[in-house]
Amino acid sequence: MLALYSPRLAEACVRSGEQQLRAMAEVGCRLVVAKTQLDSPVVAAAVTAMLAGRFGPGPERAALAALVDRLDEEAYMLEEFVEDGTACEDAFLEVFQRARAASALLWTLHADPPTAADNALYEAIAASGEDPSWIEEPALAARGG
Repeated sequence: MLALYSPRLAEACVRSGEQQLRAMAEVGCRLVVAKTQLDSPVVAAAVTAMLAGRFGPGPERAALAALVDRLDEEAYMLEEFVEDGTACEDAFLEVFQRARAASALLWTLHADPPTAADNALYEAIAASGEDPSWIEEPALAARGG
């Protein structure tokens, strides 16, 4: 999926080992969480799990999945309100971007490093209007090249 937004990052992921993939996903995740100002106890616990190397199923990932679902539902509802003229598009975009940032963090915690990096970076880019330019260099630098 990442190749849709950034063939450059997708190719780097293919050529990377597990530690490089984890580093790329972590940098992308941290950048998008900061960019969207995603902040909650659930997010803090998930970031702590990520930094501690706790990947795969666990309570932090389960709580984060519930947050992603809630934000996705809220974004979907707001999108309908935007379409009928009862909400502004900015409100929808803010929730959509936070949902994608939470999803990037959720994917970063995935047990399989290639899956984690591909999907986390994809979601991070989706959160920023599908523009990969802000994340490519930091992710590649985290990879070591």
